[in-house]
This record gives sequence, C-alpha cells and structure tokens, in this order.
Amino acid sequence: MVKAIQVLRIHLLELEKVNDLCKDFCNRYIACLKTKMNSENLLSSDPGGPYASVQTQKMIVQETGEATSRSLIEAYNIKL
Repeated sequence: MVKAIQVLRIHLLELEKVNDLCKDFCNRYIACLKTKMNSENLLSSDPGGPYASVQTQKMIVQETGEATSRSLIEAYNIKL
C-alpha cells in the first residue's frame, strides 16, 4: 500500500511538471501570435506595403499614374 502511494506521488509530480510546461507553451505561443498580429497590422497600415488592402494599392497606382502623366506632359511642354 505504501509503495502504491509513493508511485502515485511520483506520477502527481510528473503531471504537475507537464502542466507547467503546457502553461509555458501556451503563454509563449499567445505572445508569439500577438507579436505576429501586431507586425502584420503595422505592415498593412503601410499604404504601399505588400500587406496593404487591394483598394489602397489601386489608389496608389492611380495616383502614381496620374503623377507620371503630369510629369511627362510638363517635361515635354505638351499643351492640352
């Protein structure tokens, strides 16, 4: 009977260690996900960045195209 209690005690200690490892893993994983989400949010807020919304990218392309057209007209002194 005493031997069985000792074995159970050892198993309980091992389970506590596993529980601590699981908690540590979960905390690190959540922290990693938060960091990743924050960095993606920062990148997506960059208007010309690769994670910017499609609508934002289209607006940038249109603005850049208009600016390029204007600069070409000005460079060649084309009168409209």
